[in-house]
Amino acid sequence: MKQRALFYWTLGIVTAAIVVAIAFYYDASVVAFMASHQTPGMRNFMQNVSRFGDWPVHFLVGLA
Repeated sequence: MKQRALFYWTLGIVTAAIVVAIAFYYDASVVAFMASHQTPGMRNFMQNVSRFGDWPVHFLVGLA
């Protein structure tokens, strides 16, 4: 039972690390895409997202 729990914790940590690495890798591409495909609706959405703060708040909400 203990080995099974360790396996799932390890799997979760590795998965999270891969997701974070992919997010950083594609960050510049997403910024370029968003800059070239702006619409009034998307701009309004992003302004609302920005009201909650910078990455620490988004990180905490993501953890929750």
